[in-house]
Amino acid sequence: MLKWCYKNPFLFSVYYFIFYLVYFFALEHLITTPVWMVSSPIDAYIPFSKYAMIPYCLWFPWIAITILGLLKWGPKKEYLQTCMTMYLGMTLCLLFYTFVPNGLNIRPTTVTGNDLCANLVRWLYSFDSPMNVCPSLHVYISVCMDLGWQRSSILKNRKYRWVKVMLRLLDISICLATMFLKQHSIIDVVCGLALALILNAIMSRFFAKQSDPEAVQA
Repeated sequence: MLKWCYKNPFLFSVYYFIFYLVYFFALEHLITTPVWMVSSPIDAYIPFSKYAMIPYCLWFPWIAITILGLLKWGPKKEYLQTCMTMYLGMTLCLLFYTFVPNGLNIRPTTVTGNDLCANLVRWLYSFDSPMNVCPSLHVYISVCMDLGWQRSSILKNRKYRWVKVMLRLLDISICLATMFLKQHSIIDVVCGLALALILNAIMSRFFAKQSDPEAVQA
């Protein structure tokens, strides 16, 4: 399989996202009652901020930039490591949501204001149900992308150090935004972070043994 992915890296991502989106939206429509309501006393001390929509929304173009950027400018091995780490965790999250449906009940009852951020929050709440929250995919994917760029040979030159710093700050701001928007509990964030670090370590060891993915037999 790794050999096929190496020869068809873009199709690998396309096929996976088709699978992921179909599965995710099927869960959203078929499983609407949580068996576990995620909550922590710490959540009450985290204020709501509509301005957190700014980093929250940056997550979406960052995914496209990461996948296309690593594929276009970096070695395919680095691309595959980052993508496979992301996709493995995303699949595990979907399976967890399937067998342990979970939800959240910490959103504000009203969002005041007619500015762009307030309207975006209301729009987000209108279609994104507070289901399938733990682990947080926003956090998991952000951390995986950040780690992928931090180790990427694309940014190995010292003159790109500022890019790594900016991406790390973006990662942190997105993780915080999920809580400030009341999209996720701190439990979701911690679980997403832990899953990303664990799978990143496992996949890093796996790919360290692969000198040339093209030589690996499917």
